[in-house]
Amino acid sequence: MKKFVVRLMACFIPLKKWRKKFRHYFLYVDFGEIVIHNLKHPQNAVHYKPSKTQEAVEPFSIGITTYNKRFDKYFKPLIKQIRRKFKGDIIVCINANHQEEFDQNYRQKMLEFLSDYDRVYPMFFTDFRSLAKLWNNCLINSPTNHLLLLNDDVSIKDEFFTHLPNAIVQNNYQSFKINGSWCFVFLNREEVANVGWFDERFLGIGYEDVDFEARWFIKYKQFFPQIVNIPGIQSYSDDKEVIVNQRKAEKYSLFNSEFFFQKFKIIKKDKPYGFKIKDQPQYPYEQFYWSKKNEL
Repeated sequence: MKKFVVRLMACFIPLKKWRKKFRHYFLYVDFGEIVIHNLKHPQNAVHYKPSKTQEAVEPFSIGITTYNKRFDKYFKPLIKQIRRKFKGDIIVCINANHQEEFDQNYRQKMLEFLSDYDRVYPMFFTDFRSLAKLWNNCLINSPTNHLLLLNDDVSIKDEFFTHLPNAIVQNNYQSFKINGSWCFVFLNREEVANVGWFDERFLGIGYEDVDFEARWFIKYKQFFPQIVNIPGIQSYSDDKEVIVNQRKAEKYSLFNSEFFFQKFKIIKKDKPYGFKIKDQPQYPYEQFYWSKKNEL
């Protein structure tokens, strides 16, 4: 009944773009707030417990997604900050802008800049691809089973790499959000594969993290872990130019927002995680590769 009333009222709005926004707001926003509120679950957060004794930690890599509008202001300072303390592998997924030719000057500057750093591996996408795909590629191309996944608009102090290993041990080497944010998240690759990777049907930017948390809940019957109050890292959350030449819903891709609400349904207010659209298998042979690569 609600859908019928909303669509009927939208008929009286003269502009097509405003009709779409009207329908999107009244059909989806309430549901979205319920889902996102439940997934955040601040009561599910665990506080970081500093340890005076540095515990041994398995090797992990770092994955960063970026694009041309973030190069000088955010990306270059971030690499310099990371390299002060972290000497491991860094996978960089470099995106294009939708419906724009790839910036060749940016490509050249990126390669020149990264050539000064060992063990940094750039991967260029010549057409715009989803954030979900970039995240999956960071994980697939990581030489380690654990990955610190970062936005490019974050800042890291040296102390972070002292505290992060303790947090990893505290959470038993499992995946967790850092300080309640997907701007920086520690991922166990096998857990991500078990959940089904990040859904690349979210073709733009936005909701791929909410979708993953919902599927994590369905898979593991618990909310996605988060550890808060880990010092030494912060996000600028610069969303002004994230969406280029795409339909936009608030600060993210309208396509992703619409697809999320097509995919899920509310079962109960405290458990709004039911599928309307089934997941598709993604990268089904990666686990075969992990188990057999030493037999080559």
